[in-house]
Amino acid sequence: MASISIVDAAFTGLRVVRRNPGAVIAWAILHLLSVVFITWLMVVKFHDIAVKLRAMPPMQSQSDPAAAQARFHQMLPILHQILPIYAYLIPFGLVLGAVFISAMNRSVLRPRDSGLGFLRLGLDEIRQLILMIALVVINLIVEVLLIGLGVAAAYLARIVLHAAAPSANAHLPLIIGGVVALIGLIFYAVKMSLASAQTFATRQINVFGTWSLTNGQLLPMIATYILTVIIYIVVAIILGLIMAGIGMLTAGLGGMGHMGAASVASFHMGAFHMGGLHTVTMTSNMPPTVFLANGLPDWHALALFLTPAVVIQLVVNSLLIAILLPIALTPPAAIYKALTAEANRGSGGALNMS
Repeated sequence: MASISIVDAAFTGLRVVRRNPGAVIAWAILHLLSVVFITWLMVVKFHDIAVKLRAMPPMQSQSDPAAAQARFHQMLPILHQILPIYAYLIPFGLVLGAVFISAMNRSVLRPRDSGLGFLRLGLDEIRQLILMIALVVINLIVEVLLIGLGVAAAYLARIVLHAAAPSANAHLPLIIGGVVALIGLIFYAVKMSLASAQTFATRQINVFGTWSLTNGQLLPMIATYILTVIIYIVVAIILGLIMAGIGMLTAGLGGMGHMGAASVASFHMGAFHMGGLHTVTMTSNMPPTVFLANGLPDWHALALFLTPAVVIQLVVNSLLIAILLPIALTPPAAIYKALTAEANRGSGGALNMS
C-alpha cells in the first residue's frame, strides 16, 4: 500500500513558493486585481444603497416587536437592492476560487505546465467550478445529517446516563453529542479532501472517487493537515510582522498610512457606515473633500483614499496571501500524488470532460 510522508506533504506549499517565485508574483497580481474589481463593484453598486441605509433613523426600541417589524418593512426595499450584488460577487468568487485551486493542483501534479504562474482558464477550471458547486450542496446535506447524528447521540447519552447516574452532569450528553458530530465532520472532511486533486489529475469530475483511495490513510492525513495548519500559522505570524513593519515605515507617505489593508477594505465594503469610535479613528485624517454635504463619504472620490501608503500595503497584503495560498491548498494534491501510482487514474461513475 502506498504511504504518505507527513512532513513532505505538509511542506509542499513552501517548496512550491521556493521553486516558483514568478508564480507567487502572478498569484499576488491576480489577487490584487480581484480586490480592485470587488472594491470598484461595491463602490458602483453599493454607494447609493449605503447612503439610504445611513439616512434611515435609528431604531428606538430593540425589544419592541412592532418597531422591529416596521423597521424590517422599511429596510426591505433596500435589501432587495443589495441582493443583486451577490449575483456578481458569488460567480466571481467561485470562478476565482476555481482558478486558484487549479493553479495549486497544477503546481504539484503538472509542474511542467507552469506558464503564467500555473494560471489557466479552461476545462480544468470548469471541472473545479462544477466540483465546488456540487460540494457546497453535498456538504450542506452532510452537515445537517451530522447535526442530527449529534442530537441523537446526545439524546441517547442522556437516557443512558440518567439511568446509570441520575445526578450526572446535565451538560455531559451535549458534550458527547458535540464530540460525535465533530468526529463525523473530521472523518468526512478528510475522506473528501482529495476530490479536487483527483478531479484535476484525472480530468474527470468524481466527487466520491477518493473515498476508497483514502482507506487506511486517515491518521496520516489528519497528521499532515495538523502540521500544515501549524506551518500556516507560523508563516502567517512571520509575514504579519513583516507587514506591520512595512506599515510603520510607510506611515508617513499619506494621510491614511496608519491604516492596514484590512481597514481600507472594510471601509470600501461599507463598514465605515457603522459609526462609533472606530469611525472617528478612521476618519480623523481623511481629506474633507471626500465627504458629501450630509457628512457621508463620497465613494466616487475613492482615488483620494489610495495614498502611497495604502497602495503599498495592499500590494504587500496580496503578496502575503499569494505565499499563504499554496501552503494551505497544495498538501491534498501532494497526498493524492503519493497515494496513486498512476497520476491520471480514474474511477467509475465519473463525468469525463477532457
